[in-house]
Amino acid sequence: LKACLAPPVGERKTWRGVLCVIGGILIHLSCGTLYCWGNIAPYAMSYFYNATNGTIHEAASAFIPSANYLGMSMFMFFGGVLERKVGPRFAVSVGAVLFLTGVFVSAVAVKSYPAFVALYGYLFGAGAGTMYATPIGCAIRWFPKRKGLLTGLITFGFGSGALIFDQVWCTPPLLPCNFLHAAHTHTH
Repeated sequence: LKACLAPPVGERKTWRGVLCVIGGILIHLSCGTLYCWGNIAPYAMSYFYNATNGTIHEAASAFIPSANYLGMSMFMFFGGVLERKVGPRFAVSVGAVLFLTGVFVSAVAVKSYPAFVALYGYLFGAGAGTMYATPIGCAIRWFPKRKGLLTGLITFGFGSGALIFDQVWCTPPLLPCNFLHAAHTHTH
């Protein structure tokens, strides 16, 4: 992320700006994994259905992306302010800690659906929101005449997160995506 710092006056090292754009795409690629919920939901909701003796149904899966987007939208402004006040490295680091805490602690909190929504939903989204604006702002400072191109390239990473990580998560033996899963045995 050192490349994301604004270039010194009178000195342009274009390769560092290019590294900033590549780093921004990679950051957005990881944030874009929130779009993978559609492939994870059948397995997670089957688990919650069985773990709660049928009190949590598939319809409750809508709370996860809603919490993601709520956290993301509430923390996007915070990430931009944090980046301007203390720098891009710190802003992305704070976002990454929120993001990863939401993912990893939710693995422990699977006994409680509300805790899972708060962690995998809201906190995961808050981390993504905190990291969202920083790479775009840094890239634009490096290449101020290419704002549209840079914004498009970096947000391409966000949209591509699900395209890439759905293939990783749905590769046997991790998840048998093309088959009905055995844990989902209830009917409505």
